[in-house]
Amino acid sequence: MTILSGGPDAYKGVTNLGIKAAFMSQLGKTETLHRQYGEGIARISAAALEMMGEEPEEPEVVWKAALPVSEIELTNTQVMQINAGLQSRQGAASKLGNDYPTVQKQLVDEAMVIDAITPGVSG
Repeated sequence: MTILSGGPDAYKGVTNLGIKAAFMSQLGKTETLHRQYGEGIARISAAALEMMGEEPEEPEVVWKAALPVSEIELTNTQVMQINAGLQSRQGAASKLGNDYPTVQKQLVDEAMVIDAITPGVSG
């Protein structure tokens, strides 16, 4: 059991890895439950689809992270992997929960607005 002394503020500045290490036992139990419940949810979903006359696909249950994650740390990790040639921008966008084509369109739209506001100056 992990006891938070000093409350949540005691964990400010601690890396994602440090928090995972502090809660390793609970995270292991949570992962086991996710696996077990995920299998059950998938089976029930497939059975329900069959009863409705649908052809069930292999359902996939996706669980969110059990602990909060530092977005800054995640983003910095993705940037370092891109710069090291270990990951594509599209892969990084996906890992950060962004739709890459949408991000690309937004970047192009923003660049066009900047060009319209400041002609002759590249941004």
